[in-house]
Amino acid sequence: MSRMIKEHEDMMKCSYNARGYSSLLRGVALTEENVELAKRITCEVYGVKRSETRIVYRGPRTKSDYFTLKSDATHFDLYLR
Repeated sequence: MSRMIKEHEDMMKCSYNARGYSSLLRGVALTEENVELAKRITCEVYGVKRSETRIVYRGPRTKSDYFTLKSDATHFDLYLR
């Protein structure tokens, strides 16, 4: 199986995991490639601009009780503004 197909399958699983939530993708492993792929797929499927997408980082909250820093994150969710 090619790497591109595998990445799209992983994104589809994250899309399925987001059902019932306000995010479009949920629990995507944090890599620069995944962030770019998630934004590109969202823009193509929903017909929105990249500036209309928002990334929320998920992982341990080491420095604050209210949010996760990008440097501490292990996963991300993608939302529309």
